[in-house]
Amino acid sequence: AALANITEYLHQTSRLLLAVALTASSHAWRKTNWKVQPSEASKIIASSYRQRYGNEHARESVNFTEAENNDLAAKLSDEDIGGVLVCLGAVREIISVALTHC
Repeated sequence: AALANITEYLHQTSRLLLAVALTASSHAWRKTNWKVQPSEASKIIASSYRQRYGNEHARESVNFTEAENNDLAAKLSDEDIGGVLVCLGAVREIISVALTHC
């Protein structure tokens, strides 16, 4: 519960990137063909993300264009974005993804 409370102070993009970082390095996602299972800490963060932003919103879209820092959004790698989508179970749930500079 403490981790979920701490992440309440993070912007949604930072919250999701933290979930990815607590599971594996960005490059590990691609090396394992996106088969990395989210850690327990990542599952807690993803769950708090869904609670904070509502199940319907969290399940329908992920918006990387709303990052609190445009430089951060522009520097996200395919692995970073892919890791976030895996942590959220995007294959089953996400309908759209908004990216910066696309």
